[in-house]
Amino acid sequence: MEETLVSGIAVVLLWGDSGKVEAIIDWKSDVEVIPERVAQYVDQLRTYRDETGAERAILVFMTPSQVMQA
Repeated sequence: MEETLVSGIAVVLLWGDSGKVEAIIDWKSDVEVIPERVAQYVDQLRTYRDETGAERAILVFMTPSQVMQA
């Protein structure tokens, strides 16, 4: 029997004392970080940031332990 592991995307909004979103954190479980896919994720995070008014958007790749700001 073959085992398949599946993981999802977690997005966290960090709210400030003013009630506004200060930061968005998005975790990705990609085993291989492919530049084209990273560009899609960064665009996605920029949209989240623009829509929420957040000051920062952070992209975390869990498997290779990389952190990027969008």
